[in-house]
Amino acid sequence: MLPAAAGCAPGVESGPALLGPPAAAGWEHRGVPQPPRASPASLAGAAFWAAAGALFAIALAGGAQVGRPMLVAFLLPMQLVLALCWLAYVGAPDKIAGLGLASGAAVVADLLAGRSGADMIGTFAGIIAVVVVLAVLAALLRGQRVALTETLAAQVSAVLVVLEPATYVALRGTPGGREALVVSFLALAGAAVLGRMAALLLARPGWLGPVLPPWSRMVTVVGSWAAIGALIGAALRGGDGALIGAAAAGAGGLADLAVAGVAGRRRSLYLGSLLPLSLAAPVVYVLGRTLFG
Repeated sequence: MLPAAAGCAPGVESGPALLGPPAAAGWEHRGVPQPPRASPASLAGAAFWAAAGALFAIALAGGAQVGRPMLVAFLLPMQLVLALCWLAYVGAPDKIAGLGLASGAAVVADLLAGRSGADMIGTFAGIIAVVVVLAVLAALLRGQRVALTETLAAQVSAVLVVLEPATYVALRGTPGGREALVVSFLALAGAAVLGRMAALLLARPGWLGPVLPPWSRMVTVVGSWAAIGALIGAALRGGDGALIGAAAAGAGGLADLAVAGVAGRRRSLYLGSLLPLSLAAPVVYVLGRTLFG
């Protein structure tokens, strides 16, 4: 029996049991920390950037409906903003050089993807090879010897995330590509708002309850996005639309999950509004050519 604590009757044990549930005291429960619940301001910020991502997707759907040049006109600014958000998110040591390389790679990829019959894998491989050489040369010319690996990793990864959306341009020139893109973009737009908010309420730490295991959080987030995407796709194009809508939105949900709930939440919200459009691009390209070609 523990000594009587101040304010306790003699003979009554004192300790954690008298302080209420572990979560209420800010303690760990079964080894899992109980984080504070999110504020309404956090929900409002998440909703705002989810709506921003949806607007980007709707604009791309309009561009795809009009034609390939209009799609590129909407896509290129999105790629440049995405590169800047990515470089800020990863804490790139040299953001200016990284943005220049990513911007040049996006322009070249979009132009080459517009050519009929372009080999996207070969195009991307060539662009990445040139970018790596240019990044190393730029670092050596500046006399950079510190954090060289981190700089190269940040710049090359920024190039990768802006190259993926170029597959939208390539898909637009194929038979059925317009329909596949419109369905996919609208599915991503709906999932960016409805799916993300559902996932925030169900799976994010501290929103409604205790922390969920990583696998459960992943299933909840991706499932929420995919379900919304499937419903929108089915309404637009039946079974094929449901499949490509679910796949595109599910890939977007993975991107959203990857940048959610980390340090620097505002930067993750910026990136989270655009990264789903990038990660979904290869999925849309493959399924679009398979189902709609």
